[in-house]
Amino acid sequence: FLPPISFNHWFAYENNFTAEKLTPTLQASAEVGLDYFCVDGGWFPGGFRDGIGNWREGDPAKFPHGIKPFSDLVRKAGMKYGTWFEPEFAHR
Repeated sequence: FLPPISFNHWFAYENNFTAEKLTPTLQASAEVGLDYFCVDGGWFPGGFRDGIGNWREGDPAKFPHGIKPFSDLVRKAGMKYGTWFEPEFAHR
């Protein structure tokens, strides 16, 4: 049994990403057989660090149609979708 393998966008893009920019990486991840595609910090308004705790919705500049269409694309490609958050920052 092998553990699941994922792609985490942070190490390639940090806060500099959009759904459009992530789509080719999502497709490449599916092609090599990864199990999960994780959108890490910065998916929320304000970006990573400044926007932590603002988790009600995705950043409309990064996900103009919302996160659901992007997560649907991940699932359609045969992977599971993951969204990063740090629960210890939920008090913000």
